[in-house]
Amino acid sequence: MPTGWIDDFEGYAGDDASLSEAYSHINANTTTLSADHKASGSYGLAYSYDFSSAGYTGIGKTVDADWSAFSSLVLWLRGDGSANGATLQIVSEGAYFEYGIPLSDTVGREIRAPFSEFKPAPWDTAHAGEVLDAAHLAKVATFNIYLGQGSGAPAKGVVYLDNIRAE
Repeated sequence: MPTGWIDDFEGYAGDDASLSEAYSHINANTTTLSADHKASGSYGLAYSYDFSSAGYTGIGKTVDADWSAFSSLVLWLRGDGSANGATLQIVSEGAYFEYGIPLSDTVGREIRAPFSEFKPAPWDTAHAGEVLDAAHLAKVATFNIYLGQGSGAPAKGVVYLDNIRAE
């Protein structure tokens, strides 16, 4: 993958088991390759969630990269029309930085999340007030995507992602 890229979902040879093994999984979710919903190439990611046992779910991937030359996290996203939300999370030097995205849009489109708008996770009080600056971006350890249940929103659904990268 080029510098800054997390995943374009093309490198799994169409194998869902390889895709699933490339990500850590938190709570109930399933990841599969989607040939129908993608930004480019042969595949995108179908990220199925189930909030029946917990109000959130997540997937993550080790990055171990220097993103200090980049200013945003960019990805293609097709929401499911629900009031649920997605949280993009970057982990660096033990700090957890987050950026929220609604899932109400059902038209696949590119999302640009400026690093300057990422905030420390509310529960990460040890890093409250820190910013996702060049020093943190030089030591990105992990990228996670969490989905959380909104008020009155469905407990199950599928969202689609593709071309996740720092730019």
